Amino acid sequence: RRRGYRTQVREKPGASPAVLMHLLPNTVFVRLTDVAKDLPPYREEVRTVAMDRGDGDGPSQASAYRDLADALHAAVMAALAGGSRRLLGAYLQALLAYPDACTLGEEVIDRSTGAVIGSAPALSDGRLYPKEQQLVDLAVEERQQGRRTLVYVTHTETRDLTARLERVLREAGLRVAILKADTVPPDRREEWVARRVRAGVDVLLVHPRL
Repeated sequence: RRRGYRTQVREKPGASPAVLMHLLPNTVFVRLTDVAKDLPPYREEVRTVAMDRGDGDGPSQASAYRDLADALHAAVMAALAGGSRRLLGAYLQALLAYPDACTLGEEVIDRSTGAVIGSAPALSDGRLYPKEQQLVDLAVEERQQGRRTLVYVTHTETRDLTARLERVLREAGLRVAILKADTVPPDRREEWVARRVRAGVDVLLVHPRL
């Protein structure tokens, strides 16, 4: 007899059909081909960059990666032979991350056993690695042509690369800004970026989701 109810109202995506009568008289439907002649030229290119092979003093980026890949491959194959696919995600993420985050090192643990199944050392933080050099060269080239560079950085949490990339780019004389989800709320990001542009930023580092 004392049961109470609480109603929550949540907005769901979509549009009321009644809106169509207001939209249709004020809408123009355009295909990309209709406006293509007025678009600026657009080009995509993929640049492949070989990993650093070092100078013979200690492990290089390439050799450390190769050792990590061999160890993880052996562990994954052993797990698959036993009918388990539990290591596939760790295998993929570690090998994708290490070339970019080689100064942080890498250690992969089998969570079911607690055993270390692969590791790679943290390489020298004072060395500029090939992909970083390509990024610096590209940003400098763009600035010389009066353009800014937007850099998408996937690793911004566990293996946060933004601080190192900021330092590397600043040492090349570039003005750098970092946009983080926990520092700039979504409704203020456009204004935040506009202020950085007015301040003369050359490079913006940001996760693709933002």
